[in-house]
Amino acid sequence: MDGTEKQVDALLTGQPSPGESQETPKPEAKTYTEQEVQKQISDALAKAGRDAKTLADREASLTAQQGAIQAREAEVAEIQRQVDEAELEAARYDPDKLRAYQARQAEKHHRQSLEVERRQLAKEKAELDRSKAEHEAELQAARQAAMEAKVYEIAAKHEVNPAILKDLKLTTVEQLETVAKHLGGMTPKEQSAEAAKMTPDSGVTIGAGESSEGKPSWQIFSDHIANKKQK
Repeated sequence: MDGTEKQVDALLTGQPSPGESQETPKPEAKTYTEQEVQKQISDALAKAGRDAKTLADREASLTAQQGAIQAREAEVAEIQRQVDEAELEAARYDPDKLRAYQARQAEKHHRQSLEVERRQLAKEKAELDRSKAEHEAELQAARQAAMEAKVYEIAAKHEVNPAILKDLKLTTVEQLETVAKHLGGMTPKEQSAEAAKMTPDSGVTIGAGESSEGKPSWQIFSDHIANKKQK
């Protein structure tokens, strides 16, 4: 058999022809030309420039809006000053008008003072509410972290899959301890089957066909255990 026949036989049988390597060639790593590298750099710089321009435009817009508000406030204040000045000039030589003008001014300043105080109180209340919300979020995060640590601790103690306890969304250590103690000693499969009976909206019924829909896991568990004791 000559070399050509051997190559044909190799193709038909799927075997490598003589001298042909049996190893699958490894794909070569992607390489980039200098032009491609420069384009990547240019694109990144262009994007950074666009982002910077967007931020600069937004900041300029906010500054312009703030300037317009301040200009309008100054305009209103100037109009009010001119009105007050005209009223004072008209009442300067009339004691009754002067007293009335002074009473109006006193009332206006009193209202302005109350408005300033109201705004300050509103600002302080908003800051207090924000601080309380942040504090509550920190407390909640700490509680969740502590509860999760207890899940693993209690799961290890009773040889229960911690994922099952987490999925049940129990709310106290006492509930965790009670459920874990109930599941302890069961096989993993039995634990999963038993936990399914305590899962809200799972479609599993408890007791005499009673639905678990809308009930928290702890109530479902309590009902489930109570029904078991009655049997």
